[in-house]
Amino acid sequence: MSTPSQSGIEAGPRWSLRLFGGFELRTPAGERVALPGKRERLLLAYLALTRNHRQSRAKLAVLLWGDAANETTVDNLRTCLWGVRKALGDARHRVLASDGEDIVLDPSRFDADAVEFERLAADPSRSSLEAAADLYTGELLDGLDVDSEDFEAWRRSEAN
Repeated sequence: MSTPSQSGIEAGPRWSLRLFGGFELRTPAGERVALPGKRERLLLAYLALTRNHRQSRAKLAVLLWGDAANETTVDNLRTCLWGVRKALGDARHRVLASDGEDIVLDPSRFDADAVEFERLAADPSRSSLEAAADLYTGELLDGLDVDSEDFEAWRRSEAN
């Protein structure tokens, strides 16, 4: 499956995703969007920060609910995906797509502070390091917790 950015199609305006100091999602027009629950926010954040922006449904279920994937967690994940897609106005599943057993986020649709921070911090120039420092407004996903050791392990690894 190719995303619009991979196939050369212009993705259009980008959503703003702030992950330092909590979670905030803004439309391309700058309007704040409230996702219905913390797991919806964590799902979007996780996929935005995962290197290939894709993860299996089973892994996402364990990450967000802390149990082995079962019928209940799979249903919960389906509901969670629906909530994110609804908030993004993604009825055609182009921003958050299903690809077999994987869920895939189109990164060309988002500007995420944590992604930009990593890019800037890798550049040793003073201006880039200062810009990176300006982006850091608190701990990654501060205040968003779920009862899942897998999620906490992932968050700790992202913070390092």
